[in-house]
Amino acid sequence: SVSSPNSMVRFNINPETGNDNYAFQVITDLKLRARRQPSGATVLVLAAIDCDGVCGAVIFSSLLTREGVKFAVEPISHMLEARSAIFDVARARMGQAEATRHRDVRSIVMIGCGCLEDLEGILEDSGLPANGGNADDLVIYVFDSHR
Repeated sequence: SVSSPNSMVRFNINPETGNDNYAFQVITDLKLRARRQPSGATVLVLAAIDCDGVCGAVIFSSLLTREGVKFAVEPISHMLEARSAIFDVARARMGQAEATRHRDVRSIVMIGCGCLEDLEGILEDSGLPANGGNADDLVIYVFDSHR
């Protein structure tokens, strides 16, 4: 559970943590969140343009398709592009007309990027809550081995 208004829930998955079911839990959560907003793409996949990011995005996209979750994929060559995408989602969620393509996004999945970034700071700068306390809050999942 989340205790403070600006805290994020983080799962570190690696052989030492023993959390082998995390990817399954993420897919299940994305399905549940998508059912709350069935009209458009509820998941935005931001994938690094290296081989890990591209292959991961292809695999993850096929899982989302199989589960009936609508999504969009954007290639990321630099974290400034990821930051810009998060800001686009923020503008869409705040009702700004120029950002309507992301208006239904409830979850962002970052593949091959994001683990070394201050995502809480980016969320704060965007104007979105970083508390994760409301079902309609934006949730960011990061799959990245660049530590």
